[in-house]
Amino acid sequence: MTSVKVAREELERLIALCEAVAKSGTDPYNLDVKSMLSKLRSILEKFRNAEVLVLDAETLYRIAVVVALQHKWLKDRANSLFLDSQVIALKIASSDKKSLAAAFVSSWRPILYTEQLTIHMLNIGLEHFLSLPTRGEKTAGEMLPSEGLALENLSKTFSQYERLEEDVRRIHGEMLGARDVDGSVDYLGFVNAEGPSKVVERAFLTAFVVSEGYADLKKNPLTGEIRIIPYTEKVKRSSVSSLVVTVKGGELVV
Repeated sequence: MTSVKVAREELERLIALCEAVAKSGTDPYNLDVKSMLSKLRSILEKFRNAEVLVLDAETLYRIAVVVALQHKWLKDRANSLFLDSQVIALKIASSDKKSLAAAFVSSWRPILYTEQLTIHMLNIGLEHFLSLPTRGEKTAGEMLPSEGLALENLSKTFSQYERLEEDVRRIHGEMLGARDVDGSVDYLGFVNAEGPSKVVERAFLTAFVVSEGYADLKKNPLTGEIRIIPYTEKVKRSSVSSLVVTVKGGELVV
């Protein structure tokens, strides 16, 4: 009985070794398959106990799995032209710094990079800027009718300071009255509320209200939507951000 117990323990040990290699993914050639088969044959010749025969069959199956892993391991290494890690370490240790740097540069694929602004690039930018027509060269006849009319009306309107104060209070009141349930107002819809001829004027007055602290602008970076958040009283802010808008053909472009 003692001999049977020893044989059973030996078979269980062989099964455990095979399972460890299969689960860990380590080099299957670390196991000596020939020696394991020799032990298996020796135990099978000595014992015909049913329990030993079952374990013997299980051990044979586990060894077959290891042999299959050895075949796969060898095939994978052959396909990838595998180089032993010790060979690679030896090549690195024997290479000079210049060769190592060249190998690194040739294989480097950075995901980020920076560019330096040079004197040549500044000169190109300056030449482009100087080649642009000045603002004074654009005449009223070159403007779109709606733009010229809007600017003319705007000039007349804001020449009188008292009228400006009234319009600012009016626009602020409109903002408060147009608030949605979340307390904000759609910017584009608000400045376009009176049509193309009033877009410039309403945009200017809205900017005035915001700069005075009676409202704020919030832009959604994902959708690009701009919302006005009007306040009932003036709010003191530590920092103020700017938002550039352009009028083209009576339409507002942010």
